[in-house]
Amino acid sequence: MAQSTRKIYLDSASTGCVEQSVVDAMVPYFHDKYYASDGDHQGARTAREEESNCMRDLRSQLNSRDDDRIILTSSGTEACNQVIKSVYFTAQSSCHGRTQIITSLADHPAITRPCRFVQERGIPVCFLPCDLGGYVSVESLKKYISEKTALVSITWASHITGVMNPVEEICRIAHEHGALVHIDAVQCLGKIPFSFVATDADFISLSAHKFHGPKGAGLLVYRNGAYAVPLIHGENQMEGNRGGTVNFPGLIGITEAVRVAVSTQSQVSSKVRTQRDRFEEALMKMARDINVPINIIGRESPRLPHISFVSFENNTQKVLTTLDSNGILVSHFYAPGSLAVQGIRFSLSKHTTDEEIDQTVHTIAQALHP
Repeated sequence: MAQSTRKIYLDSASTGCVEQSVVDAMVPYFHDKYYASDGDHQGARTAREEESNCMRDLRSQLNSRDDDRIILTSSGTEACNQVIKSVYFTAQSSCHGRTQIITSLADHPAITRPCRFVQERGIPVCFLPCDLGGYVSVESLKKYISEKTALVSITWASHITGVMNPVEEICRIAHEHGALVHIDAVQCLGKIPFSFVATDADFISLSAHKFHGPKGAGLLVYRNGAYAVPLIHGENQMEGNRGGTVNFPGLIGITEAVRVAVSTQSQVSSKVRTQRDRFEEALMKMARDINVPINIIGRESPRLPHISFVSFENNTQKVLTTLDSNGILVSHFYAPGSLAVQGIRFSLSKHTTDEEIDQTVHTIAQALHP
């Protein structure tokens, strides 16, 4: 089959194009406003003022407290690493006895791999089980949490299925046991209502390119009183929490991207949910009409509005190949709760059109038709 020259991008949970207003906001900081913030001259003072303005705007948009801390990182992955490795570094210099980390088997490698890293160095790590869609039950957390638990690190919503975990309840249980909570919210901003204060989390990590911001910019937001040991030491940037000259274009870009994502969240979520549901209904009708197995994993659970994870059972690889050869860009994963179940993740964005959904359904039908 000849490869299409027109691409249909249904992989926005991996990354997305940069919003034009974000590009426009960033451009001056490559050419005219290129000053570093750690000097004594007028340009540096201006840069420090603009950095302060960005942090104020981010606190407002993310609904965090005035004394909450925000660190500009290179990615959500860096933010996750900083929180998890802080437990290890703190354990080296403290005798308070809290060293255990609790996470889940469904979490992103940005969490599970640093957890394995610290586990190999003596930090006890508990990987909670999950269901097929990646949901972690609070009963499971209650079973394993103890007075030795230092940190509970859980993904708010699965990057594979979009299934959402009960983060408010997780935070409540963790805090009752004296543990801190880190929420990986990378997939969530711009897709659901967002409030750092409302989650009651101690740490939240974000990544700009997941909500039409620039790659190379992430955020670690944490409450005053929690402590994140710096991964990068140098001068006193980010209030001493991350050394290195501040990535000003990235800071400007992520600030604008957060503003747009928060202000358009309701409209975008409604649009992509309608498209996602129509897509899934078409697949279910297809399964009945031509008698082929199609399973939408996590469909009955609370989910992000833009993700559909579909198993076509023995036909999954055939569907994947057909989509790719027709220029329809998606991702392939195993289900969070089972390495025996593979599927295709379709993730929509504000730019996805109804025509693209129809073309995708038609292409899947071509692949599955007897």
